[in-house]
Amino acid sequence: IESWGFRVDQGEVANFGNTTSGYRQCKPIGGKITGERADGLVIDDPYDVKEVVLGNASRQSERMQEVVDVYDHVLSSRLNNKGARRQDGTGGYYRILIMQRIHEDDLAGVLLRRGYRHVVIPTEFDPEPDHYNVHPLDPRTVKGALLFAKLFSAETVEEIRVVELGDRHYRSQHGQDPAPATGGTFASSWFVS
Repeated sequence: IESWGFRVDQGEVANFGNTTSGYRQCKPIGGKITGERADGLVIDDPYDVKEVVLGNASRQSERMQEVVDVYDHVLSSRLNNKGARRQDGTGGYYRILIMQRIHEDDLAGVLLRRGYRHVVIPTEFDPEPDHYNVHPLDPRTVKGALLFAKLFSAETVEEIRVVELGDRHYRSQHGQDPAPATGGTFASSWFVS
C-alpha cells in the first residue's frame, strides 16, 4: 500500500488534497459543481431540518423534490467510472447518504422505495421487522433499549420526545420513521361520520 499524506500547499479545511492526487471537496446541495468530477459521493444531511419542521406543507414537498432532482439529474452526471468494475467487484463509484429522516418523501425515503440498501440505527431499538430493517450488528435485543444511554439517558430521550420535538418529529429524527402531518392530536380517520 502506497503511503500518503495531506498536501501542505493548501490553506483550506473543507476542500483538500493528498500527496497521491486524491482530494475531497465539500459542496452544498444545489451549489455549483459544473466541471467537478468524483469517484464517489458522500451526502451528509442534505436538508435543513428547520425547513421541514417550520415550513409550510407545499414548501416542504418542493424542497424534498429539489434535493431528489439534484441527486438524480446533477450529481449522477458528475461521477467517474460509471459501471467500471474490476473482476473482484471493486472499483467503479460509490454513493453514500447519511441523514436523519425528516419527511416521508425525503431523499432517503425515495431511495428506500427504489430498493437501495440502507442501515438504520434508531435511538430506541425496535425489533419489529415491518418497522424497518434492523441492522444485523446492532447488539440491542430488547424493545426500547437506547443506542447510547450514557449520552442520552431514558429521561433525556423522553424530554426530547415530549418537550422538544413531539412524537411525530421524534419518530422521524430518532426512529428514522417519518409520518405525514395528519392534523395533530386528532386524526379525522378516528371518527365515524
